Amino acid sequence: MEDLSLGFDKHDDTVQIIKTLTSSIWPLALLLCLSACAPMGRPIGGGGGGSDPFAGGSRPTPQDIELRVRNLNFNDARLYAVSGGSRRRLGQVSALSDETLKIPWAFTDRLRIEIDLVTGPRCLTREFMVDPGEILELQIESRFDGSGLCR
Repeated sequence: MEDLSLGFDKHDDTVQIIKTLTSSIWPLALLLCLSACAPMGRPIGGGGGGSDPFAGGSRPTPQDIELRVRNLNFNDARLYAVSGGSRRRLGQVSALSDETLKIPWAFTDRLRIEIDLVTGPRCLTREFMVDPGEILELQIESRFDGSGLCR
């Protein structure tokens, strides 16, 4: 005589395994479906070449450089960021005042600041390397000659 109860237990074990696998697969399938609907991150590579931090295209998300300016001159000063052959206006700092300007910056690169006094001379700082998120301080002296800041 055969033992039928042993065969029945094996069938129950198989059914239990299938139920366990099925209950584990549904959350995984749901997770995959939701992740397929999520927005993608920033594109890799991208259009445009060169090292212009002011150009558009698929670049890392810019982090602002903070430029703290103290204008000790009796003239208003217009400031420009110069990098990679590009020149971008940053803003104007009134005579005898302080101002904080932001520069969107995506990667380590060289930067110069051009100072253009409204009724006076123009000056370009020396070139220096800047990283995203840095804080720079610039003091515009009452006289450009002898300040050593510009060339």
